[in-house]
Amino acid sequence: MPKSTKNAVTKVREHRLAIVVDSSACLPSPIHSNIPLRVVPMKLTLGDSTFLDGVDLSSSAFYQTMRRNLKVPPVTSAPSPGAFLNAFRDVSKSASSILCLTVSPRFSSSYYSSRAAAMQASNELPDTEISVIDTESAAGGHGLGALAAVRASERGGGLVQAISAARSVIENVTLLAFLDTLYFVWKGGRVKAISYAG
Repeated sequence: MPKSTKNAVTKVREHRLAIVVDSSACLPSPIHSNIPLRVVPMKLTLGDSTFLDGVDLSSSAFYQTMRRNLKVPPVTSAPSPGAFLNAFRDVSKSASSILCLTVSPRFSSSYYSSRAAAMQASNELPDTEISVIDTESAAGGHGLGALAAVRASERGGGLVQAISAARSVIENVTLLAFLDTLYFVWKGGRVKAISYAG
């Protein structure tokens, strides 16, 4: 095969779009979707052990562990750029574009990790278009934006349509959080002990 023809050959992939989120999105599992969807787990550190959110440790197990008398408050940390890059590499095998939606940078550095990964992927995966969106929210608000992008893609939309759908939801979602107890925010060092009555 002549060199010029060989270079012109591009891989035909099954899907137009894949969705990547960090585990802050709290998406229900499983989500029945015909498009690639990848959740990149946050890191949870409890004492001397570090776990991957939803992989090594479930939410219920996390809170049960926090109920024990841990001397050191638990720590959560964003996925590394490498974790996002691995997710981008994986879904790019079957999708020609990727939309990554992250928790707000006010709560985590996940957005910056994914941006760094997207920049590296632009060199490594030049035939895959990648966009990163800050959902300006967390938990359910984050998840609703991601689900809007998923549904837009299921209707046949590509990257532009998915971004538009996600942004439409993001602009109209306000996250309100009510705590049943201050115990966990106290254990995490967010409030002083005097604020928690036991």
